[in-house]
Amino acid sequence: MFFNIKLGLLAAAVAAASADDGNLRKLHDVRSHETHDVRSHGKNGVNRVESKSRSGGTQTQPCVLVERVQETEEGAEKSWYCLLKGEDALEAGFSVAIEGIGFVNDAYDGKLCSGTIEMLATNAVINSSELTLTITADSEITFPPVQNRRKLKSSTGIQKALVVRVTTSDGKAPEPSAAQMSDKVFGTSGDIVNAKSVFEGCSHGKMKVVPATGDGVINGVIEITSSAVSIPKGDHAIYNDVLEKLETHFSVTDLASIFEFVLIGIPDGTMKGAWAYAQTPYSIYGDPNILYPTMTVHEMGHNLNLHHANEGTSKEGVNGDHQGMMGYVIDHDEGLAAKLCYNPAKNYYIGWYSDRLQDVKPQIAEYSGKLIGVGNYDKISGDDKIVLKLAGPPGDEDYYIGYNHASGWNEGTHESINEVTVVKQKPGFEISTKVASLKQGQEYKISNYLDLGKDVTIKVTQVDANTATGFAAVQICFGACGSSPATPAPVSTTPAPVSPTPAPVSPSGGCTDDANWKDTDDWGCAEYKSNAVCDPYGDWAVDGVSANNACCHCKGSGPSSTPAPVSTTPAPVSPSGGCTDDANWKDTDDWGCAEYKSNEMCDPNGDWAVNGVSADNACCHCK
Repeated sequence: MFFNIKLGLLAAAVAAASADDGNLRKLHDVRSHETHDVRSHGKNGVNRVESKSRSGGTQTQPCVLVERVQETEEGAEKSWYCLLKGEDALEAGFSVAIEGIGFVNDAYDGKLCSGTIEMLATNAVINSSELTLTITADSEITFPPVQNRRKLKSSTGIQKALVVRVTTSDGKAPEPSAAQMSDKVFGTSGDIVNAKSVFEGCSHGKMKVVPATGDGVINGVIEITSSAVSIPKGDHAIYNDVLEKLETHFSVTDLASIFEFVLIGIPDGTMKGAWAYAQTPYSIYGDPNILYPTMTVHEMGHNLNLHHANEGTSKEGVNGDHQGMMGYVIDHDEGLAAKLCYNPAKNYYIGWYSDRLQDVKPQIAEYSGKLIGVGNYDKISGDDKIVLKLAGPPGDEDYYIGYNHASGWNEGTHESINEVTVVKQKPGFEISTKVASLKQGQEYKISNYLDLGKDVTIKVTQVDANTATGFAAVQICFGACGSSPATPAPVSTTPAPVSPTPAPVSPSGGCTDDANWKDTDDWGCAEYKSNAVCDPYGDWAVDGVSANNACCHCKGSGPSSTPAPVSTTPAPVSPSGGCTDDANWKDTDDWGCAEYKSNEMCDPNGDWAVNGVSADNACCHCK
């Protein structure tokens, strides 16, 4: 969560916030995204369907801006929605499509970020029949201050999934039966390759999708009759109506409180493809796409905060990285074609391989070692890695390097088979782009790395494709790689002397955070950096000093320009020159150091401490 609470990195559409619960958010230049449980608009016994008596009204309460991405055979279609609350939700339901998003984008300086911003537009018209919010040039658009941050949706542990088979009011229903849907999502009748088995296989048991239970639920599936009709592009109305009916059926105000995933299958002719709101439980499938693991695992990947995977920069490259599930891999149902996981950038953030990730800084220490494919993660040994990360320029994309080994639950990967792939992506919920696929003996150069005057070379020196013991040997060199493997710089066991004098700013752009600075929420530079946010407008400044003045991570990201004061307090140095996580420590939500590191979070206020021990005490990442 953001801001003293575990953050959710949010997505191509997102979880929403509840006005009744005070779920609001920090604004401005948020580059990784928080999660909020999906709101209920039917509290206090109000029936929303009966309340929709007007065809139009004006917006009265702030709504959360979210970007929705829908997969079709033609590619990805993007659009912006607003997640409503209060009387506005009674008017039109959970969400409305925004008409006039350009006015909102201009008002926010072109930096809209899905799921992190609340917006209120005067004179904006809510049309409950069209399910739209129309904003014009005459609308005064404001972005209210926000607070109260919630925890990131977990990608580990038991995940209860509810499948909803929807019959519309005109009698149309999906062709697959409830039993067929259950088998294709959970394998309840013996299906081998399904959403449940793919997630459990790719995560090596760290994430287990299980069928939901409850009144009317059979093998994880419930059948619902919607008041909406089956018409082209009628999915939005069906979605709003089905969520309301499910809340009523289960007597809850928030389905996210009882289910981790809700997959909605709707009749043919209503929509193409499928779509999902990220960091919420919800995904919806045009018939018969709920049967295909490559569709369900892709959309549920959005729920887990994974964005799309492109290849190159052309239009044809959109969703074109088919080494993993976040590219568009069409409607594969069984066998090898449906047995694949995610690409290196997604694997870095998913949280399943956090003990086998390494950040490489070749300008300090060149790298030489082995990469293992995700399918053989359970066989990994020694110092072998799953993903290597090279930092890009501040605010730009980083590089992620992995071995796309066709083995285990990744044996059906569709391209770059048994090759080392290089993928670029900004941190958090962002689209990735594959830039290289390397065979043995091939290399990829990053020109003038970080403006340091030298190229970085990624070279594959050996590829072993054996399904049980395969690996790729990789060198990462500052400059050209020699004929022999690069030798990493030795790690000193003697702590470096600490000077009481502030570190000078280096010609290459070095910088020192102000260790004593805190904002109005008691956040320091560490929290801003770990959550990848800044404060360019000084909303949380103290005595005129904001994160953009005090923190190296934020300098140059907005209007604030006062130079950061330099701390004279030396960082503590371990007597052994290293650090070891407490492998036995778990927080109140059963998160360990691996989860904190993979999600780039800490707990400086001890909100999830156990017996007085928090992540900041137990985990090297947070110390």
